[in-house]
Amino acid sequence: MSSQIIKWDTLYLGKECVHVVYIANTTIIYLLGTNHISEYSARIARKLILNVDPDVVTVELCRRRLEDANRFGGDPNFGKRYQLLEQIPKYLRKKAAAEMIRLRLTTMAMEYCEKFPGARRSAAAKATSSSTTEHRLSRFTLKWRGYRVQPVQVCEMRIAGDIFAPFRDKIWHLQSNQSNVLYSSEVRYKIVMADLPIERTYARLVSVLGDDEKRTIRQYEHNFVELFLKNKTGIMGRIWRTNSAIADVVIGERNRYLAYETLKATQAAPTTRDTAKPVQVVGLVGRRHVDGIIKLWKSDYMQKWLANNKLLAQRNW
Repeated sequence: MSSQIIKWDTLYLGKECVHVVYIANTTIIYLLGTNHISEYSARIARKLILNVDPDVVTVELCRRRLEDANRFGGDPNFGKRYQLLEQIPKYLRKKAAAEMIRLRLTTMAMEYCEKFPGARRSAAAKATSSSTTEHRLSRFTLKWRGYRVQPVQVCEMRIAGDIFAPFRDKIWHLQSNQSNVLYSSEVRYKIVMADLPIERTYARLVSVLGDDEKRTIRQYEHNFVELFLKNKTGIMGRIWRTNSAIADVVIGERNRYLAYETLKATQAAPTTRDTAKPVQVVGLVGRRHVDGIIKLWKSDYMQKWLANNKLLAQRNW
């Protein structure tokens, strides 16, 4: 068999398209693009999990963000940002929320690299030494959407719901031998946090920002409402459009990481599963990552990687 990916298919749950990938009769992946602040997306994700009965579910999350959520109980500055948003006319609030998403991610990256200056130098050196560089945006949630504010329990602690909304009625524990795997005694499947570690995204993001861009971002952070209303085209949106390296850091690099980690998530399948059947994986990612992940899976490079990956080619798990 020349290619390990032997079949592509799609199915629909409501209006949502699920991409189905069959790999060498040993693995089936169901990739669903989600809107992380949508209760509708949470219902669709839950329905997909119930219909598929997977061995593994991957989510667009990393260990650091899980720990931060446990420490802070979600977003510690949610109330402040919501108050700012209320000062924006209703017809502009959707755009303002998108600006806050970009602004929050960028300022958190700058604060992280100020606290750990070595992280930025390491990221810059790595980017310079490699011609081809093979995170989910931190999301601001509107109060009335009611998705992220709903918690899920992890190790007896409560964290912000966010993409965890489909799992919030369970208690989850970190698996001791795999720091990015969660399990629950209430369900058969495991959750794999498959996103690029946020520290790496922070360091790379700051390394591609110019000094003028950083000054503009700091001013925007301290005078968000005034500057947003004055520049309705969106200061952060303009910076992200003109500096193409930002999009590659926040979307492109994480697409590559999510693509590989979703395939490798089969390693977390329960040992008690029926080995005569394919491993079934449900992948939950933000909608803007789906096309990039699918493109990577269809690439010649990935086909060769799959052909040489014995883990995906054999039934002996």
